[in-house]
Amino acid sequence: YDHRYAATGNVQAQVGMAGGDDVDAAVSAARDAQPRWAALPPLKRATVLFCLADLLERHGPEEAELAALDNGTPVSIMNPGFYAAAWVRYYAGWCDKLDGEMMSAEPGLSYVRLEPYGVVAVIPPWNGSMMGMGQKCGPALAAGNTVVAKPPEVSPFGMVRFAELAVEAGLPEGVLNVVVGGATTGAALVGHPGVDKISFTGGGATARTLMENAAANLTPMALELGGKSPNIVFPDADLDTVAMSARFG
Repeated sequence: YDHRYAATGNVQAQVGMAGGDDVDAAVSAARDAQPRWAALPPLKRATVLFCLADLLERHGPEEAELAALDNGTPVSIMNPGFYAAAWVRYYAGWCDKLDGEMMSAEPGLSYVRLEPYGVVAVIPPWNGSMMGMGQKCGPALAAGNTVVAKPPEVSPFGMVRFAELAVEAGLPEGVLNVVVGGATTGAALVGHPGVDKISFTGGGATARTLMENAAANLTPMALELGGKSPNIVFPDADLDTVAMSARFG
């Protein structure tokens, strides 16, 4: 895929697109790694995630530049590493707090046991892919799941960098897998029988298609859908204020 820089329209990188075999390999790697990752003591999982958060913060300037290359986000207003780190750090703190519940019941004993789903497919949005990784991968990994993430081909750099830093932080092989691609890759991922949960952020029309693909395996989905936050500008508005509101909104 010819990735174009938003400021000039010029091709700046060739992006490899994952096919069905790549998705199969990623899901297989995630399934193989999941029992070992879930079996780690919670504090060890937390240590890796806290380290990842530190690395995300440390590489903040580079990540802001990657966001600009990804989708044209100005470096002056976006610090994706900081926000991604905040999400990862928050969920790292939950690693040792996901306890079950004991309930007395006569004549026996009842209890609730919390278990990870298994393999979680995450599809963050094009306009905030690194932050989306923090939002989606943070809770999934903290709970003992493994992840297959699909960056959109139009803005893959932040998500790929997130995964590289996760490896540097000590995340075991196969725990976080990345398959870059468009609609074909997304359909193969959400329709894969080895996926146990799906988290998608995007548009409603795409969500309907993904739900159809996931329905064959009854795979549960978490959806955050766009088209809900228009800017309504009245004739008497101060246009400088309007521009700043749209920019930061």
